[in-house]
Amino acid sequence: MRENLFIGIVCAKPNGMTELWPATYDFMDEMVSWADQSGFETWTFTDKDGPLHVDDIRDVIKDENKKLKDTPTEPVGLFNRKGIFVYFCGHGFLRGRQGHFWILHEGKQAH
Repeated sequence: MRENLFIGIVCAKPNGMTELWPATYDFMDEMVSWADQSGFETWTFTDKDGPLHVDDIRDVIKDENKKLKDTPTEPVGLFNRKGIFVYFCGHGFLRGRQGHFWILHEGKQAH
């Protein structure tokens, strides 16, 4: 297992909002390639082939974290990592200094 984790999230087609350039997916592919070449384990979430919902991401994280019981000292899921790098491509907004919000498939209907 790799000690560092790269999580790439791209949502270019949120409901009720302007669709981002098709190249948005290419940008993510480049970041994933960089992360892989830099020694990161990579997880990618995308709406390229269908809607991306927060539960899609949550379910993968839960499933990966469950593997910890089999290898408690290894880098598994979000545990025992030296670093976790999260890269998001899509719509979002800031609310104050601490409020970063990413907009997934639900788009404007989410708030």
